[in-house]
Amino acid sequence: MHYLQQNAHIVDHPARLQAIQAYFAQPANVQSFVQTYHPTQWEPAIKWMYEQIRTAPAPSHPSPLRSSATPLGQPSSGA
Repeated sequence: MHYLQQNAHIVDHPARLQAIQAYFAQPANVQSFVQTYHPTQWEPAIKWMYEQIRTAPAPSHPSPLRSSATPLGQPSSGA
């Protein structure tokens, strides 16, 4: 599909493509898709599916661990 190749530069493209491939790996999903859409509608339907897939954005930078001002646990009784 030209549309999918055209979007190969998108950061989460591999994850989106993998989700579509996993969907179509199921024979029942392929059968449902073919029965629902006319061949002239396949490309727009796959484009819609691709655009609906939401992947978790990668953090721009990892957050460091920070200490807490709140003590944890019980203070010792000194006994």
